[in-house]
Amino acid sequence: MVKQQNSSVNTASKSHGLSQRLGDRLKAARNSKQITLEAAAQATKIRSTYLQALESHRWSEFPADVYLWGFLKKYAEFLGLSPKEMAELLIQEKERPAEEKPADRQPLQEDRPEDSPAHERTLIVWMGLLVGAAGVFLYLSHQSNVNIQKSPPPLFARSSTPDQEHVLSVMALKNTWLSVSTKKGRRIFEGIVPATSIRIWRSSSPFVVRVRKASDLRVEIDGSLTSMTMAEGRDIELPSDESR
Repeated sequence: MVKQQNSSVNTASKSHGLSQRLGDRLKAARNSKQITLEAAAQATKIRSTYLQALESHRWSEFPADVYLWGFLKKYAEFLGLSPKEMAELLIQEKERPAEEKPADRQPLQEDRPEDSPAHERTLIVWMGLLVGAAGVFLYLSHQSNVNIQKSPPPLFARSSTPDQEHVLSVMALKNTWLSVSTKKGRRIFEGIVPATSIRIWRSSSPFVVRVRKASDLRVEIDGSLTSMTMAEGRDIELPSDESR
C-alpha cells in the first residue's frame, strides 16, 4: 500500500515537472545557483543571446535545429538538469499550437548588456563603416567601368632597349588558355594562365600568339594595349607589321 502511494507521488511529480515551461525550468535552475547569463555563457561557450533565447522560448533565433538541440543539452548539463527531460519539454514546446504560445516574444531585459549605450554607439559606428565601405565599393566599380570604356593605361612602360627588344605583357582576367611563340619558331608558353596573374616575356623577334577567348585577357605589346579578337583560334604576330 505504501509503495503504491509513493509511486503515485513520483508519477504526479514527474507529470508536474514536464508540464512546466522549458524556459522557466532553465531560468529557475540558473537563478537558484545565482549564475548570470554572462557567467553561464563563459562557462558553456554559448553566446548569452542563445541562452536567453532558450529561457524565453524563442526557438526561431537559432540558425538551425541542430544548434537548438545541442545548446539545450549543454546548458541543461551545466545547470544540473536532465538533458533527456529537457529534450522532452522542448518537443512539447515545439508541438504546442500557435495560439497557445506566448504572444510577447520581446527579449527579456535581464542580463542584456547589448542594450547599453556603449553597445548602441558601437552599432552606429559599425553601420557607418559598412555604409562607407559600400560607397567606396560602388565608387571603385564605377571608376573601373569608366576606365575600361576610356582605354586603360598601359600595364608596363614601353621597352626602350637599343636592340628593339619586344615586351609582351599579359594579364589574365579569368583562367584562360594561351599559346606564345616567337616568329623564329621557339615555343615560349602554352597552357592555362590563372586568373589575375600577370606574365611578361621578352624577345628580340616578334611574338606569335594564339588565345582561346580574347575577352579573358588583357594583352600589351611594347606598352601598347592590343586587341586579341583576331587571335581567337589562330596565330597572330605581335607586334604586327602595321604597328612597327
